[in-house]
Amino acid sequence: MRTAFILVILLSVVLVSCGNQDFDIYIENKRNKTTDSLLVYIQGKKFIVDHLEANQRSSIKVKFSSIALNGHDFKIESVFMPKEGKLNKGFYYSDLSGTPNLKYTIEVYDSLTVIK
Repeated sequence: MRTAFILVILLSVVLVSCGNQDFDIYIENKRNKTTDSLLVYIQGKKFIVDHLEANQRSSIKVKFSSIALNGHDFKIESVFMPKEGKLNKGFYYSDLSGTPNLKYTIEVYDSLTVIK
């Protein structure tokens, strides 16, 4: 039984290491206005999304090797300051694993941002 368990773990490690080495973050501007600049922080690394027209979609491709993965948690934050209104922030946090999913979506609304 122990040998089978070790083989399953080794096979999982090999499959993960041979798999896709990057993941995608899709940004959807759900506002009826242009979003001049959206800051996205992935594990503390900053990405800037410039000029999203109303209802436009953009994407960021992130290489696993470009961010600091720590093996136990994963975090995405977004920050947007509209010309009129309050600071608009979004937050995603997973404490189950340090490995990100292959796809995330950031939906920017007038007063809130949803990351899923």
